[in-house]
Amino acid sequence: GRAADGGGGAGGAERVKKRKRPPAEFICPITQEVMSDPVSTADGQTYEREAIARWLKRKKTSPLTGMTLESSILIPNHSLRKLIQENWRPA
Repeated sequence: GRAADGGGGAGGAERVKKRKRPPAEFICPITQEVMSDPVSTADGQTYEREAIARWLKRKKTSPLTGMTLESSILIPNHSLRKLIQENWRPA
């Protein structure tokens, strides 16, 4: 019999699919743009740091729910930042 080489090194098998729109989770509810420095507020919502910091200078409420936030502390969302960096690179 003959040995069949079913392999094939670098071919076009691995294709990168370009998305037209980023996943909703990557979008800041305030800016409507992909976040580069996502942070979470006391109610667990995530925003672009600069946008929510500006909001909190004027108001002490959640931009999404309107409820008063217990704290103005912003917690970096490292997991989401990494996902955005690995899966969505702007052109």
